[in-house]
Amino acid sequence: MEMRVIALPLLALAWAGCGQAAPRPSPTPGLTVDPSVSARVLVSGLGKPDDIAVAPGGTVYVSDESGGTLSAWSPATGQATLVARALSHPEGIVALDGALVVCEQGRNQLSRVDPSDGSVTLFRALSNSTGKLGVDGLAFDPTHPSIVVPDSPNGTLLRVSLDGAAATPIRVASASQPPFVRPTGAFVRSDGGILVADEDGGDVVLVRTDGTPQTLLTGLNLPDDVLGDDLGDVYVNTVGDGVLHRLRGTMHEELITGLEAPHGLAFDLDGNLLVTDLGGGGRLIKVFVR
Repeated sequence: MEMRVIALPLLALAWAGCGQAAPRPSPTPGLTVDPSVSARVLVSGLGKPDDIAVAPGGTVYVSDESGGTLSAWSPATGQATLVARALSHPEGIVALDGALVVCEQGRNQLSRVDPSDGSVTLFRALSNSTGKLGVDGLAFDPTHPSIVVPDSPNGTLLRVSLDGAAATPIRVASASQPPFVRPTGAFVRSDGGILVADEDGGDVVLVRTDGTPQTLLTGLNLPDDVLGDDLGDVYVNTVGDGVLHRLRGTMHEELITGLEAPHGLAFDLDGNLLVTDLGGGGRLIKVFVR
């Protein structure tokens, strides 16, 4: 495939001080932000951004599920470039050394994208005989180097090797089988526990290393993605009502309301949150939680 790295000139940078230490900004207009955090739009005009991943150098990769593209946004320059196109409903992203692994929901497969030339090759085909939508999110597992796949149509979790050659089920000791209704997001904690956002189930579940599940939040309106940190905080966005949530111990907080349709979540290099949202023509929002 020929190189497809194309500047997107219509993107409007909203944070003039990116790449530099910045004071905690005022809440973004149109959003209600909890006083314990603050937020600012970094860039808008991204189309319909879905999932995101942050590479070791800080580049933010963004999938456009409806446009079938993958873009890269640089915090140093504030510019976005088109990395790859003609993907079939791209969603979750994992950044590996020199490559990206992207969920193609339309093909129910994982694809390898070379960001240097935009080439796309099959990484791992997955099974779906349910008639439901294909896979959605991905997570990197640093405790057992591999990719954790919420197997959305089948309601399970898979572990895929870093070469894509093997996919094995992750045991979840649940009374209901499959254990999830439609898992769409995952995050692997430093202790090896896996946080799972069960979109159609309305839950956030922690799957411990022995396979035991613990429901952390329930009754959510379409939770799409989930993150956790070493402080024990859990972050989840809900597409159905446009809310970014935080679970701190037993305290459930709505950090931001008024989002149009939040999807992707990732930590940046400073440990703050990045959130994609359909508002503003598709925007990337930084939430200062540190």
